[in-house]
Amino acid sequence: MDYVDHKGNTLQIMMEEDKSYWVELPCPDEEGSYGKRTSMEDISSLLGSLPLLFEKEKFPGFEFNSWQG
Repeated sequence: MDYVDHKGNTLQIMMEEDKSYWVELPCPDEEGSYGKRTSMEDISSLLGSLPLLFEKEKFPGFEFNSWQG
């Protein structure tokens, strides 16, 4: 699932093979993304309180993951 804020920032949610979820904010300018592995319960809470603008500082626990290797 993808959610897009009014400035075009994308929040992506993907189910992993182990039934956990990966939630991330892609940051092409930084050649990576900020994200974390989480549960369905946490996703429900996250979606219920999405900020109007998706900024990494507004998502506690998100860590940077480089796309380089």
